[in-house]
Amino acid sequence: MINWMKAKKKDKTQDLIQVLAPCDGTVLPLGESQDEMFRSGLLGHGCFIYPKSKKIFAPVSGVVKSAFPTGHALGIVSEEGVELLLHFGIDTVNLNGRFIHTTVSAGDLIEAGDKLAEIDFPMIKKAGYAPDVYVIILNSESYQIKIREQDCESGQTVMTLARK
Repeated sequence: MINWMKAKKKDKTQDLIQVLAPCDGTVLPLGESQDEMFRSGLLGHGCFIYPKSKKIFAPVSGVVKSAFPTGHALGIVSEEGVELLLHFGIDTVNLNGRFIHTTVSAGDLIEAGDKLAEIDFPMIKKAGYAPDVYVIILNSESYQIKIREQDCESGQTVMTLARK
């Protein structure tokens, strides 16, 4: 006899989406950001990482939807439909691309862990800008988000998303 109740039961872990650390560093909540726009969650929920390395890697697999000419931010849509903003530093748009070298363009397909950029964070700090790397879920209203505040290495899970 088939147990129909068991057959209908769904494994909740299948619905979880892992967002990986794009760089080595310390994961912090948006509430600790120096920037009001990020701190308020105006763009969405997420976290930021105080970087300890200069290489930035893809936190999810998907497609690069936008790559700003100044290199300060990338928009990514994951295979699961998560809309992410990776933002490198605070007000670094004013650097006009100095100290930031992105290796992807809009339309590029990416896999989690692919190199996206190389950033000279010490020079960004020397120029007077905060080096924080933001990982923002733009469509965060669609997800329950769990953030792992910790020291991390690129590729470790920093956020777990569950569809609401």
